[in-house]
Amino acid sequence: MALPEDAWERSVALPLLVHFGYEIPGQLPEDVEDDVIMEIQEWFKSYQAEQRQLGLDEGKRLALARLFEKRLGRAMTDDERSTLAERLARLGEERLDEVVLTLDGETLAAWLANPEGR
Repeated sequence: MALPEDAWERSVALPLLVHFGYEIPGQLPEDVEDDVIMEIQEWFKSYQAEQRQLGLDEGKRLALARLFEKRLGRAMTDDERSTLAERLARLGEERLDEVVLTLDGETLAAWLANPEGR
């Protein structure tokens, strides 16, 4: 409660405290109905799921980048990393797995440089 109103820590902690049934003095009116508490709990569950998915997506992107770098025999440039992230979103994991496993390093570099890579 000592944190500023707009502190991100407060915005994350408050729903969690409500979820576990802590009373937040001065934060919630005494006559708050169960549906408001349920709404907060559902929001927090949704937030957690979204954060988990973002973590999974980031893990996929990093794993693919490592495979691409091994196949290329060098570190990827920032532009190549951006291209890889865009193509992962557009083409999906299976297609990028196929690309990295079937193309040699030189062809893979050309695929990354081609704006219409499929």
